Amino acid sequence: MRNLYLIIIFIVLTTISFFAPINIDVNSASIFLTVSTFIFAILAGFFISRQNNRYNNIRSTISEFDGNISAIYRSFETLSVEAQEKAGKIIKAHYNKILKVGKWDFHFTHKSSTITSLGNLLAETGGDQNYPSIKNETSSNMIASLDNLQVARKRMVSLQIERMPGGEWVLVIFLAFLLLVSLLLIPSYGLIIDSVMKGIFGALIIQVMILLYELDTLKLFESTLGESSAKDILDIIKGKR
Repeated sequence: MRNLYLIIIFIVLTTISFFAPINIDVNSASIFLTVSTFIFAILAGFFISRQNNRYNNIRSTISEFDGNISAIYRSFETLSVEAQEKAGKIIKAHYNKILKVGKWDFHFTHKSSTITSLGNLLAETGGDQNYPSIKNETSSNMIASLDNLQVARKRMVSLQIERMPGGEWVLVIFLAFLLLVSLLLIPSYGLIIDSVMKGIFGALIIQVMILLYELDTLKLFESTLGESSAKDILDIIKGKR
């Protein structure tokens, strides 16, 4: 769908450039284009860099969170098969909800008891029992993993709210509009090559905006951030991994 939009934009800009007579001095058009390009490149580059770092940090933290979830689930098998089945139900409910609504941050924006339920299940399973050394060590590792889940969750919550505010979006969109107008001001009436190049450059400007939007909404590589990792956890519970 994104590629279709870019193709349409390219065709529209090329058509306008070819058929619309522009009566403006080339030097003036070049100055407008240079200034708008310079400002747009600086701001767009800054925002893309910032959102890309946020995107990578969230992906890394989600992997850490899911890794601890996987470790806890596998460790329950050492303590009790029945407890592992109960843990599987808790974890499946957590990830199935994320995949169903298509929002990686659903459990941050809505009340969630996943970590608490797993902690209670561990306490219920272990109780005051004195385990052999291997089970005792496993229980200690599971408690550490639960603590790590809380830390990872807090980190994701703080990263989740670091989206571009409305004011920054207005500024970038306005600059992109000025850049497109400046590009169209360059005379190309009846010149097919010049018109095509202007269409390509215009489509690339829009592509930059789309890239920034997908980084800001965390949908650059997956429709739902962490979708592949969530499916991997569910496959582990199903015994496929």
